[in-house]
Amino acid sequence: MYKLKVDCDKCNACGMCALECNVLQEDATGKVEVVGEGIVSDSDIAKVRNIVELCPENALTLTEEFVDMSAKLSQVKSKMKTPLKFTPPSTSEYEFSMDDRDKYAAEITGSLHVSGEYEYDYKSSSSAESAGRSAFRDEIYSQAEALAQQVIVMYQQRKMNRVARFAETSGNYKYGVHQQLIKNLRAFVNELETCAGKKLSLPSDFFTFRTRDTEYINDRQEKSNDWLAGRIKEHLKPASEFYSCVKTEKDYEYVTVSHWFGDDTREKKYTYAYYLSDGVGRFYRDVARATWKAGKYTKQFCERELDAFHKAIEQEWLGKIDYLLRQVGDSGVKKKLERRISTVTEREISSEENSFRVLTPAQAKQRYDDAENYFYGWSGRAKDQSHAVKLYRDAAVNGNVLAQYRLACCYENGDGVQMNLNEARKWYASAAANGHSGSEFKLAKLGGTSDANAQELYQRGNEYFYGWNGRAVDKEIARQLYVKAANAGHVGAHNQLAKHFD
Repeated sequence: MYKLKVDCDKCNACGMCALECNVLQEDATGKVEVVGEGIVSDSDIAKVRNIVELCPENALTLTEEFVDMSAKLSQVKSKMKTPLKFTPPSTSEYEFSMDDRDKYAAEITGSLHVSGEYEYDYKSSSSAESAGRSAFRDEIYSQAEALAQQVIVMYQQRKMNRVARFAETSGNYKYGVHQQLIKNLRAFVNELETCAGKKLSLPSDFFTFRTRDTEYINDRQEKSNDWLAGRIKEHLKPASEFYSCVKTEKDYEYVTVSHWFGDDTREKKYTYAYYLSDGVGRFYRDVARATWKAGKYTKQFCERELDAFHKAIEQEWLGKIDYLLRQVGDSGVKKKLERRISTVTEREISSEENSFRVLTPAQAKQRYDDAENYFYGWSGRAKDQSHAVKLYRDAAVNGNVLAQYRLACCYENGDGVQMNLNEARKWYASAAANGHSGSEFKLAKLGGTSDANAQELYQRGNEYFYGWNGRAVDKEIARQLYVKAANAGHVGAHNQLAKHFD
């Protein structure tokens, strides 16, 4: 087996060798580097030798090594089956920080050109001040939402989009993930072709990843105007808070006054002017402050988008790895790999009736809070009871007692979901088993009974299945506990059995 090596110190980044040889590729600086381990297949030996001889800087070296190809192939396969591990950017790279707030406030404030106005109609300081307040309220304060949108656009363009939005530019996180995965794929293809002694048949777009921006971020940014308006109203000070910054100034000038009889006279007229610049500057800074407070949600948006992106691109990666392994006689790999996803903290679990996520207690509590906001239209959310039901279910199947009770109420009353009294009884029973007194009353009213043991069995099953609370993972004990909980009518146990056990 032959290996190609590159002396980066000698390479002058001419790039000619990378165009002629698929074992070489350019790095970020334009210099060449080997693909993977630089293994050269027998069919390419003559071409590579010629490239090595033609290198003007003598930066390339071709060496022969003895390698057990069968053992090498097994090693490459094992490496390909290793789950992906991403290194997400730190939160400081995408969160809306206090430094951002001050910087954006300075930028929008620096564009001010507000001057006072002299008006003869203002016979007193109080009337001038009243006019200034009205002008501030109608002409300046009414622009709060547009100004906040301007601040958000600054933040998105300069910071958030580099992480949450795909762009083929250096420094973009998603683009960097694409490039790294493509590099890894090329290395695997090179090693497999060398070990197998043949060219692999690959689709023309094999080294292209289609996962870019997920539906989550697209949906979020489509609704950003309504979301932003609601948050700004929560955090922005009322217009009256800025009235003390509306300044008046007394002045006078001599004017010519005509009379019916006699000559014209010069008389002294007092005028009052109002100045808005101080108030507008303070207002703009407060807009930036209010937007920054609302911006705490952008950190959550970015994190959820990255979770969705990692999950989607890993599934695409698994498909490509599965294709490569099948090319060299391996099979049944994709299902095994799909069970070993390590980058997403929440796993999708599906059944015929329900689709939900396995969550930690803190995540379940957050799902419940989000569901309440959507159900009642709180915190600037558009009222959406059907979406709220989905969130209640996510939290409920993970043991959140309040979500169990609210989901039961939805099924009982037909709020956001088709009325189903059997489902209502199930969820009231689960909530009652967790100590919710109101559910006991509701259950009695609907003619049902509770089984406190079912929820306990389900929770213990989760502990053994996922290794929670210090338990050693034991799928067989988990299965037995799920069966007992399912026989007692626990819906979460039914779904766990349907998903993970035959």
